[in-house]
Amino acid sequence: MPPQVLAAMGEPVVHHRSPDFRPIYERCLARLRDVCRTQQEVLLFTSSGTGAFESAVQNLVSPGDRHLVVSAGSFGERWATMTGAYGADVDHLRYAWGETWTREGLSRHTRSLLTVGLMVALNRSDEFRLHVRAAFSNGVTREEIREVLLHCAVYAGVPAANSAFHMAEEVFAQMEAQKAP
Repeated sequence: MPPQVLAAMGEPVVHHRSPDFRPIYERCLARLRDVCRTQQEVLLFTSSGTGAFESAVQNLVSPGDRHLVVSAGSFGERWATMTGAYGADVDHLRYAWGETWTREGLSRHTRSLLTVGLMVALNRSDEFRLHVRAAFSNGVTREEIREVLLHCAVYAGVPAANSAFHMAEEVFAQMEAQKAP
């Protein structure tokens, strides 16, 4: 670990109610605007994801509102519980983890192509790499992945597609290296 990081970790913690905290917080918000590529206000939650969930529910859900919650795990279950606690009329669709991959209607090959495109559009780089690798076991080719990424350039933006092309090439290279004796 760099010495300056170790030194910073040894400094006293700035309390969030102290006068020293406000400029640090404002600087973080300004930098987050750059990171998020927006001039709009950025909200910074000093909570777990559940705290952000609850804030969204508290501000967007009114008693009697109809909400569709689709869940395949704990986050969806938590969302359904929270919206119900705030009085929403919850329609809750539950799927077992992985169940969507075995449904009739789309082949695993097609689902892999869709998922790769969705990971680009949602900017989920770690999941993108995982799904590019997994797509090959569903019969997807490099050429098909490249076509999906070109398609994503139009609908998800050129920067997102460019990043995805680089990540895909890294995955392809890793897979080739693993094949080598």
